[in-house]
Amino acid sequence: EDITNENFPKLIESFVFPDAEIREVVKAIAKLTGKNFIVHSQVRGKISILADTPITVAEAYKAFLSALAMTGYTVVPSGNFLKVISSRDAKRDSIETYSGRYFPVTDQLITRIVKLKYISAEELKKKLRNIVSKEGEMEDYALTNSLIITDYGSNIERFMGIVNQLDVPGFEERLEVITIKYAKAKDISDLIDEIINKGQPKNQRFTSSRFSRTNQAESSSSGAESFSHVIPDQRTNSIIVVGNEAGIQKIRALVKKLDFKLRPEDSGGVYVYYIRHGEAESISKILSGIAS
Repeated sequence: EDITNENFPKLIESFVFPDAEIREVVKAIAKLTGKNFIVHSQVRGKISILADTPITVAEAYKAFLSALAMTGYTVVPSGNFLKVISSRDAKRDSIETYSGRYFPVTDQLITRIVKLKYISAEELKKKLRNIVSKEGEMEDYALTNSLIITDYGSNIERFMGIVNQLDVPGFEERLEVITIKYAKAKDISDLIDEIINKGQPKNQRFTSSRFSRTNQAESSSSGAESFSHVIPDQRTNSIIVVGNEAGIQKIRALVKKLDFKLRPEDSGGVYVYYIRHGEAESISKILSGIAS
């Protein structure tokens, strides 16, 4: 973590290791950085680093970590030593954990705790689980709405770039009751179902994607529409909406267009007409024949 350009500004003329044994490169890095290394007995193979132009010691170390990652190995701190072990074993070892803003963005395996403000950690894990590398792992912790990611620092940096675009105001779910004035709540609910979910299978209804927006300015200000439930309540003639602010506003706009007062001649119903001169029964039969 302390091998940076500020701490190791010295330039080396070249750092060239074509098809070199990993242990030989470790020796060179140990000499340049003054760090002590322990190499696991199972570490085998060759790596190639070709830097013919002058670079700093820190840049050479970063290249070393990248070359190790490509062969499935990483560096894990252990007291005054740095252990070179397989990335698979490193996940269960004493790798560094970071929870603040800073974390190393090199190809070193670390654990990063990401606390989310607006979007669900469980949902984000489902959507982005394929972004972590094959050596990485991601788990959600519902109690603090956090993600626990173990992966290379460089890959976590890419992941954080995506998270920062998604974890914005507008994704908080809440419950809203919308009163229906003129129509029937069940009819309005069914209409909204048809309008919003046209062509979607039943098991995907009322689940607008939270990640479908591509307009960065929009998503950073209000987020995409999201609503998980639209339920009619016939007793109060209302619909109950569960979603975020943008999703609820979309439902409100639809209700406003659909819930309007009908003209008397369009409303239908029962009308009683008293017959003054003829017989009601015979006139009824004639009218029924015309209607049919």
